[in-house]
Amino acid sequence: MYQMLGRTTLGFASSAQPTDQHIFFNPLCNPIPKKDISKMTIKLSNEARKQSVTSIERYFTANMEESIGNLGAELLLDFILEEIGPSIYNKAVADVQERLQARVMEVDSEVYETEFQYWSKLDPKAKKNVSRKLRD
Repeated sequence: MYQMLGRTTLGFASSAQPTDQHIFFNPLCNPIPKKDISKMTIKLSNEARKQSVTSIERYFTANMEESIGNLGAELLLDFILEEIGPSIYNKAVADVQERLQARVMEVDSEVYETEFQYWSKLDPKAKKNVSRKLRD
């Protein structure tokens, strides 16, 4: 028997161990898998991560009274990526959406073709009549 979340759970095989992958609500049922709650995390390439950590260390050396060290810089970077990164990411996405929407609005003027031009090309009088109607 295992005690988890204040409830007794029965039915584990002798070699089975409870893990943090399961939540036990009913002692008579099989374990219910945890819901996979995926949070958006910003992943940096190894090279970008190394450069970021070095930059943080350099910033602390230049601007703070004591250095932060490599581990401290990595932890600070992880915090920034998890806590502040999504705000920066969301702003970047909004900026891109705005620019794309502006470009889409320009497409009609860039690729617009005047319709029903066949006859006006053949009849010079029709061109004059069309241009007069457009001016009026």
